[in-house]
Amino acid sequence: MPPLLTLALVALVAVTHAVPPPENVTVHCHNLENVVFWNYSQPSLLPRFVVYVCGYSSGPALVESCNYTRDYFCNISTETRNIDEHFYINVTAVVGKSVSLPTDSTPFSYSTFYDGQCKLDFPKPTLNMDQDSITITFLHPLHEYEKLQDIRNIDDYSLFKFEVMTKDKVASFECDAEEEEPCTETIKVNGSERHCLRLKGGMNGVVTSLEEEVCVGVAPKPDLAYYAVVAVSTITVFVVILVFAVMMYKKITSANSSLPKTVVSVFTHSSSTGTFTMKREPILLPESVGSPTSTDELLKNLESPPLTRSTSDTDCSRFKIGVCRPDTSEGSQGTEGEAEEAETAGFSGSGYDRPKMPFEQHSQVEMSPGDFVHGYRK
Repeated sequence: MPPLLTLALVALVAVTHAVPPPENVTVHCHNLENVVFWNYSQPSLLPRFVVYVCGYSSGPALVESCNYTRDYFCNISTETRNIDEHFYINVTAVVGKSVSLPTDSTPFSYSTFYDGQCKLDFPKPTLNMDQDSITITFLHPLHEYEKLQDIRNIDDYSLFKFEVMTKDKVASFECDAEEEEPCTETIKVNGSERHCLRLKGGMNGVVTSLEEEVCVGVAPKPDLAYYAVVAVSTITVFVVILVFAVMMYKKITSANSSLPKTVVSVFTHSSSTGTFTMKREPILLPESVGSPTSTDELLKNLESPPLTRSTSDTDCSRFKIGVCRPDTSEGSQGTEGEAEEAETAGFSGSGYDRPKMPFEQHSQVEMSPGDFVHGYRK
């Protein structure tokens, strides 16, 4: 059944059956999301509603999703995507078999060529500031709003003209949807730390704008003093940790013994093996009574005062044990008593410098394993 005939029949039924019509039919349209709302004076009748979208060029069209609906609203976005057209809405109430007269909304459109009451936001911009300039980047409205692809004459909306307004000036730019790239423009500013902009634009009578300002500020310059303090503090902490680690390492690896000094003098710590080694002490021979090799005898000889030698002693020949032998070649020099006196006289130095004494037997004594000493016994 043609839409006009349907409306005529609804009006005829409304005359014979008195049913209150809907009230306050209003359309909210923003960013191509269009919803119609209405009221009803007698909700106790439990009415159902029939919604039509009427285009001034395309004619009325039934909204299938809202046919005989009990709701007091209806989403008409799909039926009103074409921004080349301007529309009005027709809503009718049905109670049982009775139908009310239709109620129309005020016309609405996104184009300023008509009433232009619907709003389309300016595409969300991205602002970047570099000292004395601001770069603005955003998508073309045909790319931002996919629903605009249903425009009948889409080529008429390819060129988007927009303005950037600062507190000092207004700059105008253009962006073409055929480039399929984000719209990008740069404006000069006075170099202050913060700027706020207003943006608006239009394409073939469809106006876009931002309700609020968008602001951007200059990125703060790096504080060299701050970074210097951080660097010095980091290096200081690192050096302190390194010194502490070295001190701890030395403390752990060094000898830390609480033994008496007499014991520590015997034992020494070996860092390479981690063990103690014993120092070798000389082994003394057991004391023999009357023996010239006795330890006491040798110590006494070491403690004896030094011998005062005469000038005549320098002419004597010395044996290996340091004893001056009288010269027997001259015969008359020296008596036997003088020789004995020389033999019994004390000498300074070790026992090996004592005067030669007659020994009856040569012997070899083992002082320690592998250590032999030659001596004589009477």
